[in-house]
Amino acid sequence: MLKKQIVSYSLVGVLNTLVHACVFFVAIKVLGVQSISNVIAFLCAVTFSFFMNARFTFKKNSTYMRIVWYMILMGALNFMIGYISDLSELPALFTLVISFVVGPVLGFIFSKYLVFKG
Repeated sequence: MLKKQIVSYSLVGVLNTLVHACVFFVAIKVLGVQSISNVIAFLCAVTFSFFMNARFTFKKNSTYMRIVWYMILMGALNFMIGYISDLSELPALFTLVISFVVGPVLGFIFSKYLVFKG
């Protein structure tokens, strides 16, 4: 069961990555700020992946408060990555790569044991 969930979560993650990247690059063009652009992209991508993972990966519904806490925790992580990139004047691609490496690992753990537990 866990292996199947990891495979499904990974496939949703690929689509999630595409949503995140597209929204991020549009937002950075409009806003010019990585931190806010990364949070906006994250919120769009997490909404997409939440519904996909609920249906296909974990086959469970979640409570409103669990998804809110998940979004707060992961949103704060994405904001901090963008904020550090802004302060360090790192390229936007760095922000995305770090978000795409750290986010899925913590996201699976939060999803399995917090958002869709039980």
